[in-house]
Amino acid sequence: MSQRCAANLEIEGGVPMEGGHQHGTELTPADLAFTERTAADGRFERIYGGINPRVEVSEVPFDQQPTDAEREAAADFVDQVAATIDDRGWDDPAQVIRDGYRPMQECNTHLVNVDAVLDGRDLDPAHPEFVVVEPGADGRNHVHSVMFMVGENDAHGPQPFGPLAVWHYHETGGCMIRGVLLIPAVSTACPAGTSAYEHTPEMLHVAVSATPFSPDM
Repeated sequence: MSQRCAANLEIEGGVPMEGGHQHGTELTPADLAFTERTAADGRFERIYGGINPRVEVSEVPFDQQPTDAEREAAADFVDQVAATIDDRGWDDPAQVIRDGYRPMQECNTHLVNVDAVLDGRDLDPAHPEFVVVEPGADGRNHVHSVMFMVGENDAHGPQPFGPLAVWHYHETGGCMIRGVLLIPAVSTACPAGTSAYEHTPEMLHVAVSATPFSPDM
């Protein structure tokens, strides 16, 4: 992590965006276009290109209407996430760092907690695997959302909220520790202790907003 990025995180409360996509960016028709397919295990998939290439996955058809119980459970879950952000004081990026989260890569706005990734808990509102921190209108960075990620490369994320919250993965893959922690490539060969994987684990963004479960919030 560069001195500049460390200073922005610890002191100024900012994280420069370098590479990747920034949530909230205005989307074009190409960003919204997708193709559909059925996975070998029968799950439904939508493949997106554009600014945020990803594969969304669902146990139920994407256009299926959620039940009242699923809507209530989803709203309650978002409230629990909001409480975690508030109780931990995460609107201060320095506090996110003090709680053990670090940029996934240099200057990346997705901050990962390795202990949370490896704790065997999926979709625990009190222990998200990632906290996403992005610039606000005041020129400082604030928590944008949290992100949950399954603990194994081929595991499927739980879907208790039906079609309201679908997980996604990226087909970019790369060198990973235990198939879940991506390591920046420094050569054509994976570093010792890592192996090459064709895709990332499944993940789910959750924001305290009007569209809490959208990958393009």
